[in-house]
Formats: sequence, C-alpha cells, structure tokens
Amino acid sequence: MKNLVKQLLGLLCLACAFNVHAANVSGLSNWRANSVLRITLDKATEAAVQQLGQENGFMNNAQVHIPLPVGLDDNKHLLKMIGMGKELDTVELSMNRAAEQALPLAKTLFKKSIRSLSAKDARQLLAGGDNALSSFFKNKTEKELYKQLLPLVKKKSEELGLGAQYDLIAQKGIRLGLQDAKQSNLDGYVTERALKGLYLVVAQQEKAIRANPSGTGNVLLKKVFSK
Repeated sequence: MKNLVKQLLGLLCLACAFNVHAANVSGLSNWRANSVLRITLDKATEAAVQQLGQENGFMNNAQVHIPLPVGLDDNKHLLKMIGMGKELDTVELSMNRAAEQALPLAKTLFKKSIRSLSAKDARQLLAGGDNALSSFFKNKTEKELYKQLLPLVKKKSEELGLGAQYDLIAQKGIRLGLQDAKQSNLDGYVTERALKGLYLVVAQQEKAIRANPSGTGNVLLKKVFSK
C-alpha cells in the first residue's frame, strides 16, 4: 500500500512538473487568451531570430548547428583523409552562415504567420505545458514557412557561393559511394534545419516567458503567467 501511495505521489509531482508554468486562465476571455497567445509567440520569435540571426548564431550553438548532410557527415573522417578537410569545413560554415543571414530577412513572415493564427483553444494552450504555444505555432506554420524561407536561404547560399562549394565535395562523395546522388537539394536541407532551430529556440523562449513574465515588460503576460 505504501509503495502504491509513493507511486501515485510521484506521478502527481511529474504531472505538476510538466505544467509548472501553466497560465492562470480563470476569468480570461477568449479574446484576451488569443491576445496572450500572439504576444507570447511574437516575443519568443523576436528573441529567437535575434539570437540565431547573428554571426555564429547557428555555427557555435550545438543545439541548432547545421551539420553536413548525412552521407557526408557520417564519412567526414574518410573525406578528410583524402584531403577534403578544408572544403568540408568551408561548406559547413557556409550552410550555417546562410541560415544566420536568412532568418532576419524572414522576421516579417514569422510575425505575419503569428497574426494569422486562429486558436479557438488558446485558453487550453495557455494552461498547457511550457512549450504548448510554440508546438502549436510549429504545427500550424512549418510547411508554409518552409516555402517562404527557402528562396531567402537560396539567395544567401548564392551570395556565399555555397552551391559551388558543395558540388565539389558532393561529387567526390558520390564517386566514392559515400553519398546518394539524390541528396542534391542543399538549400532545402539548410532551410529545414534553420526552421528546426528556430522552433527549438522559440520553445525555449516561451518557457522563459512563462517562468519570468515580469521580464517581458508586458502587463497582460505578467497577469496571466504570474503565480
């Protein structure tokens, strides 16, 4: 019996941990709930773009760093053994630079996508876990933002000469059987990884806002998220 009680208490504590920064939605109108959703995501996205959209925002952040595509990354040591080390490093740096330079250009797109969100269940999202809003944002916008961010990444890739750099080592990888010839859409790969990094940091920023709403300087967020 004691063991059963301990297990139940453990599950209760675990459930509390998942909602440690849940919002106080009692008495909150649907209109205000939607406002809090958009304000929170807007602030979280702004902070994420500022963090990632600077030099080394991706390159020096292990959580979002963009590695070489699978075939090349898995066999990096072999390619370095045949004298391709410098080329590999150059491509990896250029991929991360393309993401860092493209995100700030897409900030308006991110804000527009947030304003277009229609969340009937905003109250439930606010009362959810630390990253409930950012998960909702990701699920609702990922496909469309990929389409809109891709041209910006492509533009930056061209400015950095990434295509020519990549082709040099990709063809070598294909000849050695280290990479599939179909893995040629490097811009798509960088775009996908850039968005993955963005959503990750937005989730981290949402958690920070829930934990310290006073730090946002927004009266509504402070009222809703403060305990």
